[in-house]
Amino acid sequence: MISAADEPEQRRGSTSSRTRRFSACSHREFITGETSYFLVPVSTRTWPTRTLNVLLPIVGIDLVIQYITGLGTSAYAPPAGFNMNTDFGIYNVHWLNGYVLGILSIILVVVAVLSRQARNVVPSVVTLVTVIIAAVAGMAFVSSAPNPPAATVAMGVAFILAFSSVLAMMFRVRMAGLRPGAAAPMATPPA
Repeated sequence: MISAADEPEQRRGSTSSRTRRFSACSHREFITGETSYFLVPVSTRTWPTRTLNVLLPIVGIDLVIQYITGLGTSAYAPPAGFNMNTDFGIYNVHWLNGYVLGILSIILVVVAVLSRQARNVVPSVVTLVTVIIAAVAGMAFVSSAPNPPAATVAMGVAFILAFSSVLAMMFRVRMAGLRPGAAAPMATPPA
């Protein structure tokens, strides 16, 4: 109930309880998680989880780029096959992106380990291992002439496994904050 002394204060207030529930929070509220007006309270999300929310789509998009450049590399392969000295545009993009993907996979494992949740660590390690398998298969592919088709299959299967683990991890990380039991009970907004 609003008293007569609070009535001018209530009129001067810039937001109603309905609009305040979804309003932006201050830096202090974001860092400490003191507010509970958000659908997923900030206090239930640690920095590794927030980092994974950003990193996983980047790794997934990089995997897709790697797969597409691999298809382009296969489509425009030189007639004599590949070797270590092959130099043309899409092939160079493909192997440079492979290095970036390896670095991102290592960062993904480190952040997942820092989250201290097995549901994050296991798929990130699977992603790193499959990226390494694809890299080894790629090196075997370009180091021998004629190029072995088994290496191509190994790279494709490694992509499927890495992409599946990234999607599964992305789904788990995003859904973890939306489960009813995962978040602290939300307080009612002030009237």
